[in-house]
Amino acid sequence: ENKNDQLFKRITELIGNPEFGQAQVAYFEKNCQTFTDDDENKLEYTAIFEAYVHIMEELIESRLKEEGFTDEDIEAFLLHFRDNFGQYKETNPDTVDVLFGFIDFDKFKAQMLQAKKGIVDQ
Repeated sequence: ENKNDQLFKRITELIGNPEFGQAQVAYFEKNCQTFTDDDENKLEYTAIFEAYVHIMEELIESRLKEEGFTDEDIEAFLLHFRDNFGQYKETNPDTVDVLFGFIDFDKFKAQMLQAKKGIVDQ
């Protein structure tokens, strides 16, 4: 098992951890009402997206570093992931979806709108 596989496996475990899920749900619930289902992307969406990416990356990276992975290991994995995400999607599509939420604004916006719909439907 190479280092990229080890990192993906560990990220999958971290994303599946209740602490991560709770942090993500809390962030979405706090911010999803700002989003509207139209083609216009408001400036405030960018700030919410950037803050989300920062919080979630910090949560994941801090755990990975505690376990001995270096910044270089993480950066190399992210580059490999971007170039080979199809291979990772076969392994665990849920993890790939979460990771794409960090790099793909449209995916993030769709997740926010889904969270908003979930709150409205309850």
